[in-house]
Amino acid sequence: MPIEIAWRPYRLNPSMPAEGMDRKLYVTSKFGEGPRVDAMYSLMTRVGAELGLEFAWDKIERAPNTLLAHRLVRLAERAGLADTMVERLFSAYFRDGVDLGDADALAALAGEVGIDPADAARFLAGDEDCAAVVAADGAARRHVDGVPYYVFDRRFSLAGAQDSEAFLPVFDAVRAA
Repeated sequence: MPIEIAWRPYRLNPSMPAEGMDRKLYVTSKFGEGPRVDAMYSLMTRVGAELGLEFAWDKIERAPNTLLAHRLVRLAERAGLADTMVERLFSAYFRDGVDLGDADALAALAGEVGIDPADAARFLAGDEDCAAVVAADGAARRHVDGVPYYVFDRRFSLAGAQDSEAFLPVFDAVRAA
């Protein structure tokens, strides 16, 4: 049975101002400060390192409005580059501290994965796919209860970061169905 990955928009903060906000202020307003937040970052850094993922929290200055980034993924999908684009967006943000709400930075990232940066800049300057992203995000909000969120065979789902073993019963259910 072939596996197809489809990336769908889900904005963690749909009410984020278009220009984003200071990351430290955002984290403090959402999670507070002190040992709880330090433990959260430590856990993500440790688990990420075990998986070969690097988090450079100190480089992230802005909490972005991700509408433009979600639109860019849709553009990349049309070129067959959605997986590559999403991976580049994740590494740009978490490893390099790139502001994913900045259209110029996004156009440059698009160029890195094989999309003409000028085409990406023109696309992001317009409003194509804005309504589609907002609508898909709204639809997801009615079902998604954690991120990441995986849907299998349009019938089975799994929410949140999971160990690989957690997927096995879902795969079995899909196969049985």
